[in-house]
Amino acid sequence: MYGRLLSGLIIFILAQYIFAKNGRFVFGKEFLPELIKFCAPYMIFVISGWVLGQIDRYFLQTGISKADLNAYDLLLKCFFGIEFLQNSLSAVIFPKLYELWGKNEARETSPESNRYFNVFTAVNIIQLILFCIFIPFIYMLVIKNESFYKSESYIGILAAGYALRSILNFYLSTILFTKKIDVLLKIFGFSALFQIGTTFIFINLFGLNGAIYAGLTTKILQVVFCVLFTKSVFTYTFNYAKIMLVPFIYVFVNILQFVFFKEYSLFLYLFQLVFFSALFFFLFRNEIRKVLIDFKMIKA
Repeated sequence: MYGRLLSGLIIFILAQYIFAKNGRFVFGKEFLPELIKFCAPYMIFVISGWVLGQIDRYFLQTGISKADLNAYDLLLKCFFGIEFLQNSLSAVIFPKLYELWGKNEARETSPESNRYFNVFTAVNIIQLILFCIFIPFIYMLVIKNESFYKSESYIGILAAGYALRSILNFYLSTILFTKKIDVLLKIFGFSALFQIGTTFIFINLFGLNGAIYAGLTTKILQVVFCVLFTKSVFTYTFNYAKIMLVPFIYVFVNILQFVFFKEYSLFLYLFQLVFFSALFFFLFRNEIRKVLIDFKMIKA
């Protein structure tokens, strides 16, 4: 807690210093109505995001031992690194998409814009598999309390939910481009409400596994909401096998692995790495090359 407080204080001081160097503080109350109008929906979005990411720990406090809760919570914090990489990749891709869509008045996806999400899918799943391979070794290097190692058995099923980020980003990019904040609130607001209910019920029925099931179910439901609520936002034309099927194959593989193999197995994750690398080579090799050329990482 003190570490977070100290880091937040340092970031605040640095931000104020940079701002003072490049601007000045002016209080203009005439901007308040517009500011409130803009920030109020975003606040609901942030609260919904907090519920989606944190609510399970509160329900679990009375349902499982502290050792199991700490191990589960630590593993989820390790996934912050995955989220950081996903957000970084999105920050690189979205401006390219907006540039493409801005040139065309028709609000529709295209093979060129879809290409970026196909590459996102490949990069995201490979990094998730590598995460599942290396995090147990990192645990052993920096953590001496073996009670935290219990979380290794459900690392794959948790990673499965993060594989759906490529589908969510496919739809979120169009929502943000068209500034349909009401659609964004529907998706995340309804998802948050659903997760509260399912997490409470599933934890009472299945304990820690119930929290995992509720989290994954909610992320799948987010995809369903995206499909249902964005029909009037954009015209979506895409290859369903590449955009939809591939991430769900990864989800399905990890569900089967979680159900039939109770203990962590390095061999199974190495098999995943080989399988999905081969799959991406045959499906996306041309698209990956074109994206690398677009970003001038290789020559045409």
